[in-house]
Amino acid sequence: MFDLLNAQKQSYKKEIDVLKKVSEEKEAKKNDAFAGYQKEIEKIEEKHQVKIADLHDEKKEELASTIEKNKDNPESLAREVAKVLSAQFHKNNRS
Repeated sequence: MFDLLNAQKQSYKKEIDVLKKVSEEKEAKKNDAFAGYQKEIEKIEEKHQVKIADLHDEKKEELASTIEKNKDNPESLAREVAKVLSAQFHKNNRS
């Protein structure tokens, strides 16, 4: 009878060890996936910042060009600047 209990105990230990190993492998895969996800998010955010910076530069150039083209006509300048800045131009506000 003692041998039977000892065999069951050994079997139980093996099962526990297998479950621990599977759990550790699962956790490692989860951590690897999360690390990969974090790297991709960082790449996307970096690309986004570059595109925003490029967009700001384009808007600045467009605004400077618009100001230069319309420097002698304030109403036209206001209208064109509003277009560049995606704002509304209200002629009623002009005196």
